[in-house]
Amino acid sequence: MARVPIFSAPLISAFLLVIAGCDLLEEKPSASLEVRLTLKLKAVDEADHPVSGAQVKLGETNKGETDSEGVVLVTLSGQPGRVAPLMVKCPSGFASPEKSVDVGLTRLAPGSPVPEFRARCTALLRSIVIGLRAENGAGLPLMYLGKEIARTDASGVAHAVLSVPPNETASVQLDTSGAPALKPQNPSLLFKAGNRDEMVLLEQKFTITQKRVVTKPVQRPKPL
Repeated sequence: MARVPIFSAPLISAFLLVIAGCDLLEEKPSASLEVRLTLKLKAVDEADHPVSGAQVKLGETNKGETDSEGVVLVTLSGQPGRVAPLMVKCPSGFASPEKSVDVGLTRLAPGSPVPEFRARCTALLRSIVIGLRAENGAGLPLMYLGKEIARTDASGVAHAVLSVPPNETASVQLDTSGAPALKPQNPSLLFKAGNRDEMVLLEQKFTITQKRVVTKPVQRPKPL
């Protein structure tokens, strides 16, 4: 009669654990465990105005571009708890944020609103509207960086739009070379650009110097 090997209970338990362990190591994560998340990313400037044309990337993958409202819908998928670092590349004229927009993958409850994230694009230049009033200064060229940008009208008023870096102090100049009677000559007017588009009001007062008329004394005949 063949002898049947007898295994002890601890040995049988250990054998079953080894088999179970092999199954777990070979098992791949189920696709049903993945999270699919759609989010809204909005690109804005410092004044919270929408920025269109900003590209959103996940690694080397382009996930979309913001529309005229500064918004793009991005769909992500992966294991719950994973973090997706979205990089935002702002359009020309703006500096892109240095840090990524980190989105944690989570399963939302049915009916939950679409989560929204924001990225800030910093404008490299600001639009400054110059409003100038020059008393006694009609018809004067308004100069910026050596170029004429406007000319005062008959009442001494002029308007111009400049592009200036944020927080930079700039100046415009009234060219009085064609009006030597005005004082002061060629005055410069300083202003400082802020962190947003704005209007700057400038004033300059001129005095008009009168030419001195020299009269010669009347020559009277001398008595003989």
